[in-house]
This record gives sequence, C-alpha cells and structure tokens, in this order.
Amino acid sequence: MMKKTDAIIKVDNQGKNQLFYPGLAIFSLLIIEAGLIDFVAINNGGVSDWCITPAYLFLIPTYAVMFFAGIGCARHSLFSKAGLGKITAVLLMATTMAFIVSNGSFYLFSGRYAEINGLEYGARISVYYLPYLAYTLLYCGIVITVLAILEKTLLLDINKSGNVHY
Repeated sequence: MMKKTDAIIKVDNQGKNQLFYPGLAIFSLLIIEAGLIDFVAINNGGVSDWCITPAYLFLIPTYAVMFFAGIGCARHSLFSKAGLGKITAVLLMATTMAFIVSNGSFYLFSGRYAEINGLEYGARISVYYLPYLAYTLLYCGIVITVLAILEKTLLLDINKSGNVHY
C-alpha cells in the first residue's frame, strides 16, 4: 500500500510503471501554492486585489471539488467509451459545482453586491459559465491526451484495473 506522500509514478513488482493519484497532502500543497501565486501577483505583478475578500476562503472548497473529482475520475478507464463518459459526467458536475461555490460565495460574502438580489447576480455571472466550463474541459482534454501518450511511451499503466493507488 502506498503512502499519500509517495511519488507520482512508481514501478510495480512486474517492472511496469503505475500512475499514483495523490491525496490530501498534495491538495494542501497546491492550495498553499495557489495562495502564494495570488500573493505574488497582487504584490509584485500589478494584479488587482478586487477579489480578495472574505469570500476568497471559499476557493478552498471550490478547488477541493475539482481536485477530488479528478481523483474520482481516476477510478474510470480513459480507454473505454463508458469510462470516458463517466469521466465527462463527473467533470461537468464538478465544474458546475465549483462555479456555483466560487461565484455564489463571492456574491454572499464579498460585500460587493449588497445592492442587487441573487437572481440579478445570477443573470450577470451566467455569461461566464460556458467559458469556465469550456476551459476546464480543454485543460482536462489536454491532460487525458498527455496520459494517453505517457501510457504508450513510458509503459505507464493508467489504472485500467479501476484500482486507484493512493
């Protein structure tokens, strides 16, 4: 059994590489990294701090939805229509949930929209949903393509058995 801090790729006892899906430790490091990137961008890169409000903390559950959806996707084969269908469904649901959490929390806790009601806010942000979804699916498509290439070039076992290695 692998520990959650083990490497991303490990060689099994038959000499074949297996993909390792990281857990909470990696998620925590990625959250810290995201916060540091925002800090540097705001303090050194001339990026506006307009979004840094009490709602900023809700990016943690937003990112958690996507991260753990990715781990859930790892339980399905990339190389079957059924597996890709399940992965696509999980990605659609997780991306929608992440959009709702991040935008809904900004509306509720940022203090920037006291003058409008929730329906009006929803109408304003709805124009951003499809691009948000499209970019997420684009990134995931790129990752799936890279994983397919890795499987073929590095003899990587992309979890065809359905067993996720933590």
